[in-house]
Amino acid sequence: MASQDAHPSTRWTPEATTSRLDHITFRVAGLRTQVFLDDPAIVSVIGRVDRTTLAALRRALEVAAGADRRDVELDLSATGSMSVEALALVRACADRLAWSGHRLRVVSASHELPEPLAEALRLASLTPNVSPGAGRTALAALHEPDSSVSARARHRVPELQRSGGREPAVPSAIRAPYPELVALEPRALYEFWAFVASYPVLQLLGRGDGHPVMVLPPFAADDAYTSPLRSLLRGLGYAAHGWHQGTNLSRTRRIVEGLPARLVDLQRRHGAKVSLIGHSGGGLWARDLARAFPEAVRQVITLGCPFRLRPGDATQADPLAKLLLVDQVPQDPRELIDEEFRPPVPVPVTAIYTRTDGVASWWAGIQSEGPRRENIEVFGSHCGLVHNPAAIIAIIDRLAQTEGSWQPFDPPAFARHLFPKPTYWQPTAAAA
Repeated sequence: MASQDAHPSTRWTPEATTSRLDHITFRVAGLRTQVFLDDPAIVSVIGRVDRTTLAALRRALEVAAGADRRDVELDLSATGSMSVEALALVRACADRLAWSGHRLRVVSASHELPEPLAEALRLASLTPNVSPGAGRTALAALHEPDSSVSARARHRVPELQRSGGREPAVPSAIRAPYPELVALEPRALYEFWAFVASYPVLQLLGRGDGHPVMVLPPFAADDAYTSPLRSLLRGLGYAAHGWHQGTNLSRTRRIVEGLPARLVDLQRRHGAKVSLIGHSGGGLWARDLARAFPEAVRQVITLGCPFRLRPGDATQADPLAKLLLVDQVPQDPRELIDEEFRPPVPVPVTAIYTRTDGVASWWAGIQSEGPRRENIEVFGSHCGLVHNPAAIIAIIDRLAQTEGSWQPFDPPAFARHLFPKPTYWQPTAAAA
């Protein structure tokens, strides 16, 4: 019998695929779980659901939500147990589906339905409409001989498309950028000197209204890293501040407790909402703060922020993170859920990214289209974005907008060549 302990560092890798994507099998050490996507919008789970199987469940719910049905059914009647993360995923899915006009119904034996889930979900009645003999589509199968799954895998798995169909999404972990892109990261030094050279011109791009701005540094950096940008913004008339939390080591207790207090203090001190600018990991904090304290945040601007990454995804910063990230405060399971299943950030958000990002996959940091959110593409490196002259032009333009009158970015005529047409994340279920 297979062991019930799954190795947390095991990578999700497709064992076999066909040109029609009829059957994808995933292997994770020691654990057996099946996630089926029924026709047309019924997700069934057999086995235990914990953090190693969340990716499969998340993708199945994404595809089901994309079907032309008002109701989505999640069948947990054959599920043995659910982790805290899985409960949070289902709860967030219910919220997200409700926000988009869908309903989520959970089917489970009464004695197996976890009490927190029973309390959190508003279950709507649904009569499943599955054609006789339609069978099930195996979206993911973990650690068991294929014989029990292959007989069921007779229908094509719907695909997800990124950004107008140009970037196909697959139910596997996001990989780190290729070594060739990593080798281009030293360009950050040239971007800094380009920033210095263009400083006099950047100072002429307009005057600020004096509202507070907090700049959050990337992982493994501190306020010294963002000092040049803050100096420029102060010269333009903004009350620019550092985050005052030392080195960004993700979820240390100092940051978890001190950063929200810092935001509230700046908002009260200036009597105005704070604009947040976050580079990479600092952008993750900026988005979380905006969700937690929308009354204190005017807007969010992120620079190369891979907010779509989830446990099991990879970046080129992972080796450094393993060395530096100790004594971390556990993350709220709701924050581990795929971005598409979370409520939108309730303030205007601008995501600035570069396709030649050598630290994290660029498409992990782009938004889907929606009200008061936009993507801005620039040429450059990941590490140099906070000094990239094109990114600075966009930041100055975004900060200059009057509160409450947000408009999409329109590059100035002299700099249009610095801004390629941006890409947006657009998951869609393709017909089989």
